[in-house]
Amino acid sequence: MLRFTTRQDALLAALAFAGGVLLLYAHGYVRWSEHGWSAPVPLRAVPLAVMCAGMLFRRTAPMTGLAVSSVGNAAELLLGPGLGGAIVYTDALYAATLYGPRAAVRWLLGAAVGGSLAVAAGAAL
Repeated sequence: MLRFTTRQDALLAALAFAGGVLLLYAHGYVRWSEHGWSAPVPLRAVPLAVMCAGMLFRRTAPMTGLAVSSVGNAAELLLGPGLGGAIVYTDALYAATLYGPRAAVRWLLGAAVGGSLAVAAGAAL
């Protein structure tokens, strides 16, 4: 019988969310505008919660977990990236390469290199 998640993954997700919220309240995030509107912490916790929900699939369905975490990461980038979200998303990438199919490693490496080159080229302009 295939399990939805493991106890360890559920505990990691809960601890990651608690730690991420603490980091949000400690202002561990970027404000896109110094004097303009900034998203309040409860709103910033929503993308973090989505990324932590993706952690529930770390071992049982790592590519699904990465997809769920990617949606949360994209939403967080719109609000202003946070340190907790960066840590959780990095774990999603790690879990996808460790527990996912072998082909995922090459695909994720290519996507990471391509994305880094695109950001570097955009910054150079």
